[in-house]
Amino acid sequence: MMSHLITSQPIRALQAIITGTTISHMTLPLVIRAPPDMADTNPAPRVWSEANSPMVIPESPVLSDPPADSPVSHSNQSDTLLYEDSEPVFSTPEVLSQRDPSQPSWFGTAISALNRTPACSSPLPTLRPDTHHTVLFREAILTYNSRYANRWDFRGLHSFFTEYLDDDEARSFFKVTLPAMVKLALRLPEIVTQSPPLLKKQMRHSITLSQLQVASLLSNAFFCTFPRRNAYQRNSEYSSFPSINFNDLFKGGKHGVDRRRAEKLKTLLHYFKRVTTRMPCGTLTFRRQSFPKMPVWTTCKDRLTRLHVSAEGTIEEDGTGMLQVDFANKVIGGGVLGFGLVQEEIRFLICPEMILSRLFTETLEADECLVIIGAEQYSCYEGYSDTYKWAGDYQDQTTRDTWGRRCTEVVAIDALKYRTYTEQCTPGMVKRELDKAFCGFYRPDVLPSNLSAIATGNWGCGAFGGDPRIKGLIQMMASAVAKRDLAYFTFGDAQLAEDLYKMHEFAEANSLTVGDLWNVIQSYNRTSAKTSRRPAVELFSYVYQMYTDFQDSTDEEGAGQDWEQGAEGKGHGSQIKGWGSDEEEAGADGITDRKESVDYKAMTP
Repeated sequence: MMSHLITSQPIRALQAIITGTTISHMTLPLVIRAPPDMADTNPAPRVWSEANSPMVIPESPVLSDPPADSPVSHSNQSDTLLYEDSEPVFSTPEVLSQRDPSQPSWFGTAISALNRTPACSSPLPTLRPDTHHTVLFREAILTYNSRYANRWDFRGLHSFFTEYLDDDEARSFFKVTLPAMVKLALRLPEIVTQSPPLLKKQMRHSITLSQLQVASLLSNAFFCTFPRRNAYQRNSEYSSFPSINFNDLFKGGKHGVDRRRAEKLKTLLHYFKRVTTRMPCGTLTFRRQSFPKMPVWTTCKDRLTRLHVSAEGTIEEDGTGMLQVDFANKVIGGGVLGFGLVQEEIRFLICPEMILSRLFTETLEADECLVIIGAEQYSCYEGYSDTYKWAGDYQDQTTRDTWGRRCTEVVAIDALKYRTYTEQCTPGMVKRELDKAFCGFYRPDVLPSNLSAIATGNWGCGAFGGDPRIKGLIQMMASAVAKRDLAYFTFGDAQLAEDLYKMHEFAEANSLTVGDLWNVIQSYNRTSAKTSRRPAVELFSYVYQMYTDFQDSTDEEGAGQDWEQGAEGKGHGSQIKGWGSDEEEAGADGITDRKESVDYKAMTP
């Protein structure tokens, strides 16, 4: 836990924004000066009596269990303040294409038949803090750090208000929204009085906050008030954490603000307009999770679960009530506060409360994920990457659970980046991606009947070089061991939807287990995949051919030259000869202890 101080300097600086007083950039990293006729003449009340006065951090009281759909106390918060940097620039979509209207749009199980929350969920226990769950009611903001005042570039922000927005929008922001944001930021000492824990590497812990607390913290992020979060050196205090201050969004280009940052600012300012007009009264939970044991994939006896695969729809719209996959960067949020603008960044923009995870979530390791429950959607959008555009207000009608959280669960899992097609079929790469997906999907404390389906798509494809068919099969395998159905959205690619469905049907018809599929992938890696960087025979064709050849040869003498009967093999894949497992010996539960290896050192760029 960290204790924080707040000084009078940022208080005076933010109050000056309300009153229209001019403040030097040397004392305030971000100052937006409104024209005199737009300034609010009512100064905000002072919330600090003396500079550098220490804040008293009370113990967190127990929050009672609120009734469903009722207003939730604002005294229910948790999270921490941290720094991050260097997000990669994404420019390639996760395989977007135009769908041929003459082809079927979906295959497999009807999406209406899949489990969704809250209908499938078991009752929640009373929300109480414990050693693995911090429920924060109040938290302190840190002091300003003015060292970067002459380094940060705000030309883009100036251009955004003077050139990108029309006069009425700019006037409304300076006269109404900005003063309300300042007041919300200044209320942080009374709203957030406890220091939350950082969600560090290999830490299995949850943090629950109110939406009011999130809004106050994000207002401070907009005004760049979090210190020690602006250094990029490896030995800096928060070098392994994401950035949280919004300064990178304010940069200017050759012609003022670039279009990406301008549309991001429109989306985020709409969120601030909404919460300063009418504050939502729910809560959110952020949970970092990992598991000390992972499945021994070569011996898994689980069969594939139900699959719905569609060329139409999106994860956030059609996956309502399901576990929704965020195609994450290992640095949570990716380039949301910079130039990045693909699946993860878009989700964080339309649900800005998710951005707060960057405050306290350290870079994810190979066997970790972040789960966010309760994030509300505030905006609609159009396009993708360079064509992204804010498309107006969105009124989220998702049901709340008894803790006051929207029944929206998002899991952030980061994929590896590949240079070639064949690289992703090697044992280490396949195991890493299976382990990562399993970590995100698995809920050991929930009965399978109470688990929602998973809504996902082309995870790690596009800029990260993943093949959507291989990644689709990996997610089918991981969801099977996690005992969850899968809804897969191909973003307009009808051929991919049909291919995934046919592979699922083939596995079902041939009674293939997850272990069988693992073994045939490795057989492919040892043969076809090693012939070239892009083999003539791709994985799915190889699977079909292998099992067709096996079935045709079962009555022929000598067929055992290529296959041998496995002692326990239910599916044909367990009979592949010559497969040497690189796994440790499995226990009775089919789970093995994870050991450090070069496979687990593989990191997303």
